[in-house]
Amino acid sequence: MASAKMARIYHLMGETGAAIERLLGHLPRLEHSDDGRARFEWAVAALTVAPAELGPTALRGVQGFQTNEPNLIREFRELRARYASALTPARPARSGAAR
Repeated sequence: MASAKMARIYHLMGETGAAIERLLGHLPRLEHSDDGRARFEWAVAALTVAPAELGPTALRGVQGFQTNEPNLIREFRELRARYASALTPARPARSGAAR
């Protein structure tokens, strides 16, 4: 998917804002797509460019979809593992002392 590749290029050039705009601009079309490869490419780009902001959307976007691209799956899994703490909602701190 050209949009995801361009977003990664913008990010490498230091234009993260433009990369995020590119990804968000393509999101409505992607949400109506049954193309697993396109969804995983978008998710990899989103996790590369802005894991905290776009990561949860990326994870939801690939749920239930598959692709036969092993390198794409590997890269997605590596990024998901790397940014796991950014993708998991923080638990509220306990109030009071432990007993």
